[in-house]
Amino acid sequence: MRPETEHAYAAGYTSNRGMRTWRDNMALLESTGFIKTKKIGNQQYRYVLLIHPTAVVEKLKAQKGVDEEWVTAYEARQTETKERSYAQRVKEKKDAEKAAKAAKVLQMKSKKPAQKATA
Repeated sequence: MRPETEHAYAAGYTSNRGMRTWRDNMALLESTGFIKTKKIGNQQYRYVLLIHPTAVVEKLKAQKGVDEEWVTAYEARQTETKERSYAQRVKEKKDAEKAAKAAKVLQMKSKKPAQKATA
């Protein structure tokens, strides 16, 4: 990430306290699992990895980290935006892995052993 102050400003934190508020919010995102970060030198958020929200929400649901009313609102928004659910994403990943494995098996079966050349 560029300097943290630029990100704080871009996120709308323009007051003297803006940088601290931005850092507090980044810490909350990290503690709830929505981001993973890497500190370099004195820059706490030098590298930030965004985690897919459906994966984080599923984990929070399993840990009882969010109330049911919020989950219902989140799932309704998923439907409105046609975002795939966690279950759909997991199924598609498994299907893709199965297809890749099947393609590899077919490829191996289609290769014929090399024939010796006769002189």
